[in-house]
Amino acid sequence: MNRTTFFAYVRKAPFGGRLTTSQVAGLNAILDYWDASKLTDVRWLAYILATPFHETGGKMQPVEENLNYTTAAQIRKTWPVRFRDEAAAKPYVRNPQKLANLVYGGRMGNRAPNDGWTYRGRGLAQQTGRLMYAKFGEEANPELALDLKTSVANMFKGMIEGLYTAHALREYFNDTANDPVGARAVINGDKRTKGALVAGYYKNFLDAINAASEAEKVGLIPADVKVEDAKPDDVPAHKSKSLWAMITGFGGAGGFSLFDAMSNGSTLLGAINNPWALLAVLSLAVGGGVFAWLVMSGRLQILHGKAVS
Repeated sequence: MNRTTFFAYVRKAPFGGRLTTSQVAGLNAILDYWDASKLTDVRWLAYILATPFHETGGKMQPVEENLNYTTAAQIRKTWPVRFRDEAAAKPYVRNPQKLANLVYGGRMGNRAPNDGWTYRGRGLAQQTGRLMYAKFGEEANPELALDLKTSVANMFKGMIEGLYTAHALREYFNDTANDPVGARAVINGDKRTKGALVAGYYKNFLDAINAASEAEKVGLIPADVKVEDAKPDDVPAHKSKSLWAMITGFGGAGGFSLFDAMSNGSTLLGAINNPWALLAVLSLAVGGGVFAWLVMSGRLQILHGKAVS
């Protein structure tokens, strides 16, 4: 598979024109696992990719289920059977642990009073419940589900072997079946409300996979693919060549270099006899130091707009 083509295609859909470094890392982890698996039905890969796109809200990184609801209406909408009205849901507003223990307690293998919270949804496919964590060998350490490589392996195993719901990919994608809507049952029982939505993501990923496979076969990327479109939009500042050029050449047009000023600081300060000017210079120095620290530590990012397609 030609990954330049793949990323250029998924940038457009389902990612809506923008890709981040973490999204690319998550996608690459899934593609790497697929390549190593020697599986051949690309429909499986497309649906595996569509699943974390939906479950993580497009982040493509393992996430922890957010149960910190801010209104009773939101809680009741999510669990209409468990809450007869908003008054019943109100005690659980902004109380995620209490909510988890109510809605997940006593089922999915949960038996201890705090199991609902301990075994809440985590990972790329949002594995939930003590029993599910035990299937993946993580009952004693549920936080393992937040490791990217572990989560990718869990997702492949769970969707292929039917560990999430007893339904497996082979039931929906085989020689006689092609049912991306019904395949939602592999992960969750909400096919009626979410099946078509996830199937749409599946179609986006399948188009990208097919285009990338053809590009690899012929040895050429499609005419509508630009290499820039395959690159993430957010670049850590300490890796930005353009930013370092700006720093090292700061004020270059006026014959001034930041590093020259730093090396000749004693001469510069000695020449200043106005206290306000001295304060201004010191403020610039402190600000420059903070800026340099942010860059060196990687805490500052340079955000590029999406490439024009």
